[in-house]
Amino acid sequence: MGKVIAIHIAEKARQAMQEIPVATLVADKGIDGDRYFGRKLGQNVTLVQEEFLEAAADELGVSNRHGMSRRNITVRGVSLNDLIGKRFCIGAAELEGVSLCEPCQNMERSIGSGAIVALSGRCGIRARVVRGGIIQKGDEIKCIS
Repeated sequence: MGKVIAIHIAEKARQAMQEIPVATLVADKGIDGDRYFGRKLGQNVTLVQEEFLEAAADELGVSNRHGMSRRNITVRGVSLNDLIGKRFCIGAAELEGVSLCEPCQNMERSIGSGAIVALSGRCGIRARVVRGGIIQKGDEIKCIS
């Protein structure tokens, strides 16, 4: 269905995102070590499609760098917008798509001027961690409901 291209966390707000090869997802808390761990009830993790980031980078004339969107999990080959209201697995973890993420001023700073417009409607989703587990780069994303 799709696969994980990169995983990112930041220990504190506005800190640079750090790419990590493996992450521990904890039910109803998020990614262990991330700035929002345990703080965003019902929407613990953010995901974004690499295809949309590439298109936005081309439109803006910037290079596509992993982590530039400030989302936790970058994926390829799956329509994230279609996962709203559905459960899906990544590695040993089970997640549920909760809502669309809209671009914000942080993206204007991290990607460049025009990012809000370029990523409108294609900036990823928020998901709730239903069942925790280990995920890693290369894991497949499988829809289960």
